[in-house]
Amino acid sequence: MIAGAGAMLGVRPTPAPAPARGGVQGAARGADQSAPPARVEAPPAVTLGLRAESLRLSLRVLPTVVIVPDGPSYLAAIESWRPSGRFPVLIDDGTRESRHHIALFVAAFKPERVVSWAAQAPGRVDALALRGPELESRLMRAVARAWGAADTAEPLEGLKAVWGSAYTPTGLVVTFPNDTAWTAALAIAAGRGQPLAVVPAPASSRAAAMPLTEALTLDAAVRRAAERTGYTFAGLGDQLDALTLAATAPARVTVQAEDPLQPQMGAPFDPRPGEPLALTDLLGRDLPARAQSRWAWAGQVSGSAARGAYTAMCGLFLTPADAWLFEGYAQGFGNGVYSMAQSHAVLQSAKFPVSGAWVPTDATTATWARTAFDGVHAGLLLVNSSGQATTFDLRPRLGNASDMPVLRRPAAAYVIHSFSAANPHDGSTLAGRLLRRGAYAYVGSVHEPLLAGFVPSHVLVQRMLVGMPLAAATRFDGPRAAPWRVHVQADPLVVMPPPGATAGRAQGPVPLSGAVQLDQSMRDALRQGRIAEGVRLLGLIGRDADAVRYAQALLDQPPPPTPPTPPPAPAAPPAPAPAGPIPADVAAELLGPAMRQGAWPVLLACVEAHSAQRTAAEFPDALDALWHLAWVHRATLTDAQAHALARSYRPGQALRDAEDLASWLRAAGKAPLARAALLNAQPAISSEADRRRLAALLDPSQP
Repeated sequence: MIAGAGAMLGVRPTPAPAPARGGVQGAARGADQSAPPARVEAPPAVTLGLRAESLRLSLRVLPTVVIVPDGPSYLAAIESWRPSGRFPVLIDDGTRESRHHIALFVAAFKPERVVSWAAQAPGRVDALALRGPELESRLMRAVARAWGAADTAEPLEGLKAVWGSAYTPTGLVVTFPNDTAWTAALAIAAGRGQPLAVVPAPASSRAAAMPLTEALTLDAAVRRAAERTGYTFAGLGDQLDALTLAATAPARVTVQAEDPLQPQMGAPFDPRPGEPLALTDLLGRDLPARAQSRWAWAGQVSGSAARGAYTAMCGLFLTPADAWLFEGYAQGFGNGVYSMAQSHAVLQSAKFPVSGAWVPTDATTATWARTAFDGVHAGLLLVNSSGQATTFDLRPRLGNASDMPVLRRPAAAYVIHSFSAANPHDGSTLAGRLLRRGAYAYVGSVHEPLLAGFVPSHVLVQRMLVGMPLAAATRFDGPRAAPWRVHVQADPLVVMPPPGATAGRAQGPVPLSGAVQLDQSMRDALRQGRIAEGVRLLGLIGRDADAVRYAQALLDQPPPPTPPTPPPAPAAPPAPAPAGPIPADVAAELLGPAMRQGAWPVLLACVEAHSAQRTAAEFPDALDALWHLAWVHRATLTDAQAHALARSYRPGQALRDAEDLASWLRAAGKAPLARAALLNAQPAISSEADRRRLAALLDPSQP
C-alpha cells in the first residue's frame, strides 16, 4: 500500500459554493455580513470537476516524456506509474501523424528529457491479442500496478485496498475487445483513478451510424460493468459521475418511430424518425425509461493506438492556457446570445488570455484566412459558424475541412456548427480534420441541432472556469436535458483551470531500465551523417526551430556552378531533374517541423523534394499548411515559388488551388504565369463541372 495514501491522494474535496446570480461579489453585497455563511451545496457538475482536479493536482509528474514503439511497451510503461511519479507515454508508430502529435505534445509539456524505451521479451503482451474477460483483467492489473497495488486475482479489490476511504473514483472507463483505443482506456483509467471494463462491441461499431437498439444494448452492458465495480451510480452527485467510451463507435445513433425511446424535449427539438442523436448524450442515462435522467456525463476517445495514447496524455497532463475565437455569425444573429463577443468578455474578465487579433465580425473568406492560416497556438478553440459536415459558411466561398487551422499546440475545440461531428473518424469532416491535426477534444453536433441546442460558448467558458469538466459544461439541465445531438469526442474530465494550477513535478529518472535519451541519439545521428534520422529526432524532442534553421541553411547555400551541357547523343534519354538542396529523405522529416513553425520557404522546398503526391498520401496536413502559408505570403510570391505551387495542387481541390494561385499572380501583374497555373491543374481535374469552370477561366473573352 502507498505510504500516506490520504495525504498523497487528498480527501474528497468539500464542494465550493456555487456563485449566486450576479456573481460572487453580488452575493457578498446581498448577504448579512454578521451571520455565519450558509453552506451552499455545489452542483454535481462542479463537484465532479473539483474531485477530478483535486486528484490531478495531487499526483506528482516526472518531467520526462517516454516514447515507445508499440502496444506492449506502452502497457509496461503505464504499469510503472506511481502516484509519487508518473509521466506521459506516447507511441511512435512510424506515421507522420503520430510524430506530429508527439512533437505538439512535447512543445506544450516542456519536459526536461525525452526518452525512447521498448519493453524486452519475455513478458511482452499485446493487449489486442486478448479477448473479453482476459483483456479486462490484464488492463485492470496494469491500472492497479500504476497505483502501487499488489497483484491479486481481482485487481479492482487491490485498488480499493490502496485507495481506502481517502479516494472515491469519479467515473468508469469502458472499451471493446480488439479495439485500438485500449491505449486511451488504460491511461485514462490509471491516470484518473477509475475502474476499467471491456464490453462487447456493437455490430455497427465501424459504421457511420448506430441503430438505437444497439446503443441500448451497449448502454445496458455499460450499466452492468458499473454495477460490478460496487460503486454507486444511480444519479448525478454520487460516486461514478463520468463515463469514458474509449473505443471506435459511431458518434450518431439513429432513432426510428418504433424505437423504445422517444426523447421529449418539446418542439422543435424532438427528433423525427431516422434522424440521429449523439451517442455520448445517450450513454450514461437511465434508458430506455421515460425520464432518461443522466447518471454520468460521457465522452468518447477513439482512433489508432498512437492517437488514443496522445488524446489521453493531453487530457491528463495538459490544460488550455489561452483561447482562440472565431465569430462566424452576423451581428445580432440569434439575438446575440451566441456571439463570441460575450465569450471574449468573460475570458477578459477572468484574465484568461485570448491569442491572436480577434475581431468581432461576421465571417468572410479573407477574415478566416487572416485569422487561421498562419497557424493557431491556443489551447482552447471557440468557433461558431454554419454549414455541413465538411464545409462551413464563408463569403464569398465556403470553407472546407482543409481550411481548418493548423495547430501549433494540442487544443480542445468547441464548435457551434451543424453536422461537424457527424463522423469524427473521417478526416474529410471538420471534426475529423481538426482531431487529425492535434485536437485532443472536440465538441460538435452530429446533425442539425438548431442553434438553441448548443450551450452558448460564453456559458461554457463560465462553467469551466468555476470547475466544470468539459462533458458536463456542454450539457443542458432542465427542460432541454433530454438526449440530443451534441457529441463529446474527448476524455469527459478535460478541465480548464485558472493559469498556474498545475500538478507538481517530481525529480529523478523514469523507472524504465534501458531508456535512451533522444537528445543524445539526435547528436549521434547528426555526427555520423544520418541526417534524416537526426532531423526526425529534433522534431520529437521539441526542437522544431533548430530543424528549420538547418533546412534554411541548406536553402541559403549558393547553387553549384552549372557545367556546360554537351550536345545530346542520338536517342539519349532525357536528363533527370536537378536535385534540390534538401535531400528527399531529409525533406520528409522536415515537413512536420516546417509546418509547425510556419516556415513557408522551407515547407515549400520540402514538399518539392518529397513530392506533393507523397506528401498528400503520407502527411496531407502538411500540404494544407503549404497552401495556408501561401495565402499569407501571396503578395511576395516569386516566379519559382509560383511554379512550385503549381506542382503541388491538393487532390480533390486542384481547381480551387489553381484559381487561388492564378488570382495572386494576376494581382502581381503576372498574367502569363496565372494562365500557366490554371493549365497545370488540367490533369488533376476529373469532374465535368470543374472542367467547364476551368475552360471558362482560360477563355480570354471572359472577364
